[in-house]
Amino acid sequence: MTEVRIDKFKGTDIFAVWETDKDAEYPIISFGLKKAKALVDHYDELLQFIRTHETLSTTEAKIKIPTPKTKTSPKKVATPKKVATPKKVAIPKNN
Repeated sequence: MTEVRIDKFKGTDIFAVWETDKDAEYPIISFGLKKAKALVDHYDELLQFIRTHETLSTTEAKIKIPTPKTKTSPKKVATPKKVATPKKVAIPKNN
């Protein structure tokens, strides 16, 4: 079984989902506000991912997936930023 908790990380609130069974307790996933907002923004895509990657019988046994109420257009994907190539630096030899 799982349980939602609001935990702290470096003094900031985080959303955490914990696995809780009679033998052990451990976090499955945790994230802050920025990632929580991103997940909500892409809710429909997340549901589609679940539908695509789990069999229907397994999904029905674990979670009830709601049908989206409105059809949304796909979100634009940001173009990755160009990362600077590190420069080679000569390291002097010790004599």
